[in-house]
Amino acid sequence: MEGQVTFFIADTAWGLVRDPETNREYHVHISDVSGRTPLERNAWVCFDIGSRRGRGKGTSAVNVVPIDCPPQYLLRGTITCFVEDRGFGFIRYGRESVFFHVDDLLKVDGQPVVPCVGCTVSFFLGRKTNQQIAAQIWIEQWPEGLTFEEQFAAAEELPVEVPEPVSVPQSVLAPETKNLSLIEIIRQRREGK
Repeated sequence: MEGQVTFFIADTAWGLVRDPETNREYHVHISDVSGRTPLERNAWVCFDIGSRRGRGKGTSAVNVVPIDCPPQYLLRGTITCFVEDRGFGFIRYGRESVFFHVDDLLKVDGQPVVPCVGCTVSFFLGRKTNQQIAAQIWIEQWPEGLTFEEQFAAAEELPVEVPEPVSVPQSVLAPETKNLSLIEIIRQRREGK
């Protein structure tokens, strides 16, 4: 079977895998995951249904192997809104629209990608805090056929505010004490002069 990880808690080494056909969820333990690697929320896996001894009643996901998103669940859309300073936006696909956060965009060479309105993206539907979101978003094409480098080069310069210089007097001491030594100034202060 193929399913999507609903959640996985690395500290306790367990989580749930959801079968998208039946919407049924199965318990998964890290000992049943290939390579014993913790699973990521919304990741796709291939698994068998089995029973784990000593784990209570019910069925579990066993022989769990991470896979790429199955083609029938992969969607394509266009970013219609992006609030850069908050890191979220919306993707329109068909007649639907779905929320996304920049953390759900796949990195390029380990570096985060900042999208823009008009980007064509591929993604699949996932869940976060029990709300539907776009997950594992990949930018397929920049608007008007521009590459990332061309988008960067075309971006306008951000204004930089440079404060006006402030003139500072040559001496920070009062005129009556500017020719005195520091010891003399301290002595005069102690005497109340």
